[in-house]
Amino acid sequence: MANLQKIIAFIISVVLLTPLVQGFGVTSAYWDTNPLNLHPGEEKIVELGLQNMAGGDDINLLAKITEGADIATLVSEDRYPVPFGSKDVMVKVLIKLPQDAVPGEMLTAAVSFTQVADKSNGEMIQMVSGVGKKIPILVVSDQAEEAQASNSYLGKAGWSTILIIALVMLTVILLGFLLIRKRTNSS
Repeated sequence: MANLQKIIAFIISVVLLTPLVQGFGVTSAYWDTNPLNLHPGEEKIVELGLQNMAGGDDINLLAKITEGADIATLVSEDRYPVPFGSKDVMVKVLIKLPQDAVPGEMLTAAVSFTQVADKSNGEMIQMVSGVGKKIPILVVSDQAEEAQASNSYLGKAGWSTILIIALVMLTVILLGFLLIRKRTNSS
């Protein structure tokens, strides 16, 4: 019984003394409200950024496509060393839509990153963690993109700007008309 208590106490102390701070993460230029827009049959390389800002140790991460493997592939290797303090280790993912993708459809590709245990330091028990990143993909058509571009132009310029320009043009025309009329009446 005493040996069992010692073993349990040892396991608990090992778990409690193991550093649990993991400061690595993944960044992306795309999220739910800002998806990657692609046409059917189009392909694009998307970059995900790996960061290791806390914990004090260099880490190695293993990348794996966990969702959307039919449209996403890792461009380079699947293992990434991420030194402590780095925030710019880039992972390239090729997104390639099939020709029969339906405009308006929302697709998702996901990449998970799992920390690879470092066997060189001789520890028997190591805690590793992982993170993932989803890349939302909106299938767009040429017509939808043109409509969005024209709407965004009006949204950026604003109706007030268009109204001001129209009023300035109307004023110039009226002044020109009055000057011409004044010259013809005085001659």
